[in-house]
Amino acid sequence: MVMEILTRYQSSSVLLLQKNLATIIICLLFAACTKDATVKLPDIAPKPVLVCFISPEDSFIRVKLTNSIPLYSSSTKNYPFEIKDAEVMISNGITSAQVPWYKDSVGYLLSTSLFPIKPGTSYTLQVKIPDGRVLNAFTTVPVEDFPAIDFSLIRQTVDSSDFGISYSFDYTMKWKDVAGIKNYYRGVIYNLYADSSLGADTTVQQSTEFFETDEGRDGGEIRLNGQGYLFYSSGSTIPAIGSNFIGYLMLSNRDYYLYHKDLFQDMGDNPFSEAKINFTNIEGGIGCFGAYRMAKKRF
Repeated sequence: MVMEILTRYQSSSVLLLQKNLATIIICLLFAACTKDATVKLPDIAPKPVLVCFISPEDSFIRVKLTNSIPLYSSSTKNYPFEIKDAEVMISNGITSAQVPWYKDSVGYLLSTSLFPIKPGTSYTLQVKIPDGRVLNAFTTVPVEDFPAIDFSLIRQTVDSSDFGISYSFDYTMKWKDVAGIKNYYRGVIYNLYADSSLGADTTVQQSTEFFETDEGRDGGEIRLNGQGYLFYSSGSTIPAIGSNFIGYLMLSNRDYYLYHKDLFQDMGDNPFSEAKINFTNIEGGIGCFGAYRMAKKRF
C-alpha cells in the first residue's frame, strides 16, 4: 500500500515537472520572437473647421476658420491653427459680401448693417483657402417672430468658507411655442458679478445650458424647471438676487441645435467615454453653419 502511494506521488510529480518545463519553454520561445516594432503612421492632413452662426438679432457675422489636429499622424507639414488668409463669401442668392479677417481668436467679422440677416432667408457660405481647399455650407434662418418668455429664479446658500460662498438656484423658464412647425430651442443662463480678485469690473459666468424641442407640445406652453450652481470667491462682491442674471433663449434651425447639443454632451470629463463624430454640415470640411432667432431677458 505504501509503495502504491509513493508510486502515484512520483508519477504526479513527474507530470507536474513536465508541465512546468513546457510552460517555461513556450515563454522562452515567445520572448525570443519578440522585438521592437517601428510603425509608420499614415500621413493625415488636418481638415478645415468652419463655424458660423447667423441671426437677425446679432450685430455681426462671425466666421471661425481653423485646422483640425489629427490624433495620430506623421505629417510634417506646417498647418497653422487659425487660417487667416482665406476668402470667405456669404450670399443670400441675390447679393453677396466678403467677410474680412478681423483678428486672432475672433476670426472673420462683418457687420450686419453692411449685410443684413433676414428671417426666413436662406444663406450660403463659401470659403476658399489658398492651398486649394474649398468649403461650402447652407442654412436657413427661422422665420417666426420669437414668443414672449418669462423667467423666475430662487437662490439659496449651499456652503460658506474662507474661500468663498457657494449657491444653488432653481429657475423656471416658460414660453409659448410657435405652432405649425418643428421648433428647436437652446437656452443659456449667465450670472454677472464683480470680482476684484480677477482684476475685472464684471465677470460673466455661465450657470446652465439646456436643449428642448416642441415634440408633443406644438403651439402649447413649454415650461422648463432646472437647477444651477454658483461660486463667489472671497474677493467678489456678491450681487443681490435681482438683475444679475441674463437668460438667452434661441429658436434655431436643426443644424444649430444638433451642433450645440453635441458639444454640450461632449463636455464631460469621463476618460473612459468613447469618441464620436459630432454633427457637421460643412461640405469639404467639418463644423457648422447654422441660424437662430434670439430673445433675452435680464432678471
